[in-house]
Amino acid sequence: MDNYFPSILMFLFLCGSCVAGTKTFNPYTPRLRLTRSAATAKTWPPTGQPAVRPSVAVTDVTACLLLERGNPRLLYDYDKAAAGIDLAVEYVNENVLPPSLRLRVERRDIGGSCGTKSNIINQAMKLWQQKVDCAVYIGPGCGATAESLYNFADFFHTPIIGCPAAGKCANEAIENDLFSWMFQMSWTNLKFNEFTTFNSNNLDYAKLRGIYGICTSKQNS
Repeated sequence: MDNYFPSILMFLFLCGSCVAGTKTFNPYTPRLRLTRSAATAKTWPPTGQPAVRPSVAVTDVTACLLLERGNPRLLYDYDKAAAGIDLAVEYVNENVLPPSLRLRVERRDIGGSCGTKSNIINQAMKLWQQKVDCAVYIGPGCGATAESLYNFADFFHTPIIGCPAAGKCANEAIENDLFSWMFQMSWTNLKFNEFTTFNSNNLDYAKLRGIYGICTSKQNS
């Protein structure tokens, strides 16, 4: 399974648009499995001449989605991302993973506020108590909440894909390289490029200078 872990992290594709799509979500449904159509399930790969999918034992790889929900002021809201998530899971299962592996998602609502940092730990603990083996955590949106989850994930050596974990490490006392198990989505790059291109083309700027901060206690030394 390790050889396919980078492909599973194509789950980045689903969080790359944490602001797209709408779908009904019941946070009290403990497990969700996508069901394939009978025609699709019989073929592998799904392109070209259909080949009969071999009958093999299937191992589930679980991604635990811990994301905010219910606050329209947050860009990273589950209701905006649900359709993209389902499409990405289906794509990975049908086109990336071999017949012996299947990506599935455990979804948990961690509330609609960045201030409730304990909710995500509560949900992560419940997953562990239910013996759900999370291969990767997806979310949260808030940086402070991601910092709360990190110690828990670090203990189990489980990566976190921040979605986008905005503002993580805003405290200068925290070293950015301490978060070696965390990846963050660069979902704002497109808008930044559009902004700089517009200024360059229309406002006669000869030089553009960018400033970015590195989250480290040594940045002012």
